[in-house]
Amino acid sequence: MIDSVVPFFLSKILVGCALVYVSPSSTITRLLLTLVVGYLCLVSASSTFVAAIPGGVGSEYIIAFILYTSLILCLDNLSVPKSGSKTWAFNQLFSSRYAETRLPAFQSGDSAYVPTRRRLFFQRLWDVVWTGVIVWFFHTKPLDTLPVDYLSVPNGFLIRMVGGEVSDRELFIRIYSTVAGYALQYFPLRFFHSLATCIAMLCGQDPKDWPPLFGSISEAYTVRRWFGIFWHYLVRRAFTAHAMAVCTKVFRLPPRGQVTRSLVLVISFGFSAVMHTLCMPGLERCAAWPQFRYYATVIVIIALEDVVIEAYKRVRSMLRSKPTHKLAKPKKGAAARSYPEQERPSVLLRALGFAWVFCFHVWSTSILIYGLWSNCATR
Repeated sequence: MIDSVVPFFLSKILVGCALVYVSPSSTITRLLLTLVVGYLCLVSASSTFVAAIPGGVGSEYIIAFILYTSLILCLDNLSVPKSGSKTWAFNQLFSSRYAETRLPAFQSGDSAYVPTRRRLFFQRLWDVVWTGVIVWFFHTKPLDTLPVDYLSVPNGFLIRMVGGEVSDRELFIRIYSTVAGYALQYFPLRFFHSLATCIAMLCGQDPKDWPPLFGSISEAYTVRRWFGIFWHYLVRRAFTAHAMAVCTKVFRLPPRGQVTRSLVLVISFGFSAVMHTLCMPGLERCAAWPQFRYYATVIVIIALEDVVIEAYKRVRSMLRSKPTHKLAKPKKGAAARSYPEQERPSVLLRALGFAWVFCFHVWSTSILIYGLWSNCATR
């Protein structure tokens, strides 16, 4: 197997050429090119250089590019517009949030604000510095643990927690592993996005094309909002578009039905499980079950959250003798919002929500981490 990231860059060039020279009507050609890109990306994802990138974000980005290629070449059939140029095709290769309409605002409370090129450059340059320091810290100061800390732990964490049978060391390992796991996802992604923004600003690109990668964590007071509003949108469109294609073309469901929306959520997280499994070269077989179990847990919890929130709204509405306003109708594309803006919860409810989300991540991430250890320790 080739130990190099060169095949990945070749796949970028291949997709760029396809956008310029391959007609959208050439369906078979575009499909074959997508398969070639998939092979090249899988080869690069297993390289030692990619494995050295903290948090595994290098392999995740490369694997995600396979879905992104399928999206722009096969599902959306993109091609250079008449008023466009080869530069347009080049930009598509690095614009993974293509067709997203709910990107984070540059400034909280003012969605129309766009900084100047100079201001954005220095903002993101500062981001490069402080996120780089945090990445360095987590990468060079790993938790001092032994395999026995993961392999000798009995199942039933929640039951043992209630019964007081969880040791302080186990609880600390679970909490630290969760925080470090997300930190090594969040900060490297923000580092590379900020670095790319600085380069783009030096090249004269429009600042409005480089909005923040992540939303505000102050909005992540439910699990649904964590993934739907705060977390990055790098592959969201690629996941949901393929999930929608499965629903409408395979299952023949209407695109706007409630069943379709629910299935899109389930299938999208399923694609995410596949992607994260492929991001572990050599461990795909043993990593598959922990990954799918983790994302299945997320799906179930989001569904339960929706039920609880809806029940709370109805009870509160019945207890109000004179409602001060009507519930707003959800806007198009706002499926990830558990609450309309007009029904923003109180500070106390949001504080409880943040505590709930944190506890959920400690529990669910443990399912993944301990599952990977128990399944893959002998590989």
